[in-house]
Amino acid sequence: MSPYTSIVCSNGYVMDGQEILDTCSKALEAIEKELPEEARFYEAYVQILDTCKEVLQTKKIVL
Repeated sequence: MSPYTSIVCSNGYVMDGQEILDTCSKALEAIEKELPEEARFYEAYVQILDTCKEVLQTKKIVL
């Protein structure tokens, strides 16, 4: 069982903690593949994720 809490999305879909953790792992793998090896450090990941959150606020999400 995942220690992460599940969430209920606005459309009623319930995303459990394990699904969240699996998706997080895939997102981090994608970031790693895009970064050159010398840029793979904690601060770079945090900056990329913070920028993603900002971009997401203005992005139209197609359901």
